[in-house]
Amino acid sequence: MIIELIDRFTKHVAIRFIISGGTSAFVDLLVLYILNSVLGIHYLTSAVLAFICAFGVSFTLHKFWTFKSHGESTHKQVVMYLGTSLFGLFLNT
Repeated sequence: MIIELIDRFTKHVAIRFIISGGTSAFVDLLVLYILNSVLGIHYLTSAVLAFICAFGVSFTLHKFWTFKSHGESTHKQVVMYLGTSLFGLFLNT
């Protein structure tokens, strides 16, 4: 019953997109907090490492779960997604 409810809820791409984005944001903040506040690593280094971790989670979730893309060139998609992510990072800083 619970599995059916989850399947019905996540059938829509928009819902999967929101969940994937939220998970990536959570990973970014969690890694940033752990590296900076717990381990005492400089905040810029922590932010870069957190971005890299969140990028990996985000790309993987979006490619294989949100959009269920398995056939296209992963290398090309990573490069395009990285370019878009770096542009967004540039706009936010």
